[in-house]
Amino acid sequence: MTATSGGPLAPPIPAGTFGPWARAVSLVGAASAESRLGLIPPIALAGSVGLLLVALSDSLSRLRVPHAPLLFWAGLLVLVLPAAGRLLGTRASRNERLWLVVLLGLGLYTVKVLHSPAGFTLFDEFHHWVTLQDIVSSERLFAHNNVLPASPYYPGLEIVASVLVKAGLPVWESGVLVVAACRVLLMLSLFLFVERASGSTRLAGAATLIYAANPSFLFFDSQFGYESLGLPLAVFVIYCVARRERGPGTGAFPLTVAILLGICGVIVTHHVSSIALAIFLMGWAIVTAIVHRLASRDLAHPGWDPPGLLGPALVAVIGTIAWMLYIASVTVGYLAPAFGGALNQVIDLVAGEETGRELFNSSSGLAAPVWEQLAGYASVLVLLVALPIGALVLWRSGRRNPAIVAIGFASLAYPASLIARLTVRGAELAARSAEFVFVALGVVVAVAALTVIADSRLRGHGRALVLAGVGTLFVGGAILGLPNWARFPGPYLVSADTRSVEPIGISAAVWMRDHLGINNRLITDRTNRTLTATYGRQHPITAVGDRVDIKRIYFTTALDVDDLKVLRDVNAHYVQADDRLSTSVPYVGVYVERGEMFSLGPWRAPMPAAALAKWDITEGVDRIYDNGPIQIYDVSPLVLGRLP
Repeated sequence: MTATSGGPLAPPIPAGTFGPWARAVSLVGAASAESRLGLIPPIALAGSVGLLLVALSDSLSRLRVPHAPLLFWAGLLVLVLPAAGRLLGTRASRNERLWLVVLLGLGLYTVKVLHSPAGFTLFDEFHHWVTLQDIVSSERLFAHNNVLPASPYYPGLEIVASVLVKAGLPVWESGVLVVAACRVLLMLSLFLFVERASGSTRLAGAATLIYAANPSFLFFDSQFGYESLGLPLAVFVIYCVARRERGPGTGAFPLTVAILLGICGVIVTHHVSSIALAIFLMGWAIVTAIVHRLASRDLAHPGWDPPGLLGPALVAVIGTIAWMLYIASVTVGYLAPAFGGALNQVIDLVAGEETGRELFNSSSGLAAPVWEQLAGYASVLVLLVALPIGALVLWRSGRRNPAIVAIGFASLAYPASLIARLTVRGAELAARSAEFVFVALGVVVAVAALTVIADSRLRGHGRALVLAGVGTLFVGGAILGLPNWARFPGPYLVSADTRSVEPIGISAAVWMRDHLGINNRLITDRTNRTLTATYGRQHPITAVGDRVDIKRIYFTTALDVDDLKVLRDVNAHYVQADDRLSTSVPYVGVYVERGEMFSLGPWRAPMPAAALAKWDITEGVDRIYDNGPIQIYDVSPLVLGRLP
């Protein structure tokens, strides 16, 4: 099937039904219709203005200027809506749509870079920075990562970044370039997959646009993390499979090689991406077999030749399981409790045995502004309304297309994920599933959007209605992706991930590296754990990495015999105390690790200051570093048993 601008699944827009936006740019569109660039120059200019507004918002937020976030939202809409209007229209050429989705993807990635333009600040980025440092320094794989033990066993991202680091680029710049390349791969692969599956470049552009509105796109999948590479590779594999299935047989061998290499790349890069890829390929293969079976009974629609999907699906399934069991076995213990706990809570919620969590409330009890809650609900409502419309159109026009049927079934995971969001354990998994679910959901919602635009009963207002919905999706996606206190830079906050990364903590970590050496065993809090592991190259003791519970030592106001025994068992050399922790409840819900409040629920008041001050009054402990709120203590006399 030849891909066209309209395509069989993209309803044409009747003449005379253009909305206000199309009328406003009709002269420019006519003038540039024959140009290869189309409307890319003015849209790129608008995107630049949008990024300028975002940068200004971030700068003013750092200075605590009131209402600075308003510039962020204005900039986001200025960045997105002009490209959206062109992608949803009929006049753009295929090349223009390709350029637009790439520019949109990079523009939204720049939003994250502008948030933290000098270094890593998102929590997961530090975990992978540790693995990257280990690979570069030792030139070996699978070194133990104490802050995220699963990371070394999925080193794809770090291997790619290490090439640039060894070539002389700093870690931060290397990470930015690698993730930018991943973003380009993701946008191109998704566009080409939808185009190949549907035969419509217009639908491909619209689906990629909707995908970029998912809550993980703006920040989570823009960070230096293994999913930022694993997911683009998975979508690339899906595109190659679709091209091999529906393309000429002469290119089958190079595509098969690309598929196998891509699957291997996903498997060694990210566990969840490899699981999602295996599930989708297997589901696609099953749907294809069923569709072909039904089509073979209809002489008018004999269907394709026997599909070649089963091979890639089996490779993905077997490879994912084998790697996880024989190489990255630590992943089973890492993922199983999360999936199992979330499933149990969902079942209990449905059975009425558990009450749902309070939405738009952080672990510290802080509620999002009312308008953000309304925008978040509105974005979900837009998707829930569009889903049945798009699914119905897809079923009518594409039910004999196995790829389209598989996409339709996969999109049904979205309503199921909303149920999981109502539970404490399921909320995190549901939030991290958006980037996978939207691969299919974006196609279905895009079909609904194009159908609304083409509906003559709306008297030309369909385009404006759809653009309003797109704007709602992007604003709501940004709100659902990060809480407002993390979405904007600003002064230090207690245990608030990106808002807790600041010069005082970094200076303490660098001092440890320069004056104490590396790999010293250290007890510290959640934020300083990441800083000392990366900037300081220390060994912060963790429950997940060292299999020991040190939370009691941190929160007790006086050491007893049991505490001394734990210190000796873990062979702790130093303790770091941050006085700022006692000034506020933790924004992410914990100061050190999960479970520190046990059955008492979330923190309702700050931790006691005496728990941090106890090291000054403990015999045999020496304060060796003091930089305002942060102190570092030498506890080796206690560990070595020099004192009773």
